[in-house]
Amino acid sequence: MTTKTQLIVCLLAAGAGIGVGRYLASDEPFNARKALGHALLSGGLGVCAAASPLMFPGISTEAQVGLACVLSSLGASALKAVFNKFVGVKA
Repeated sequence: MTTKTQLIVCLLAAGAGIGVGRYLASDEPFNARKALGHALLSGGLGVCAAASPLMFPGISTEAQVGLACVLSSLGASALKAVFNKFVGVKA
């Protein structure tokens, strides 16, 4: 596996783990379908951190993984707010 592929897998795993953890910590009754959905959505948000070198040139791999964890924890609304701020769109 190349270094970039390893990074993407790491970002996906970090995001998916946080998504499942957030679901298991909630008061909702367990449902495997919802757990898988949380894993996929949070994993996708984690992979969005791969675009962080566009905003922060020279960012380290460890910082990208940390950013993936933050994005996965905060969710899609936080990613939208960051994107809008970066692009300069007022929401």
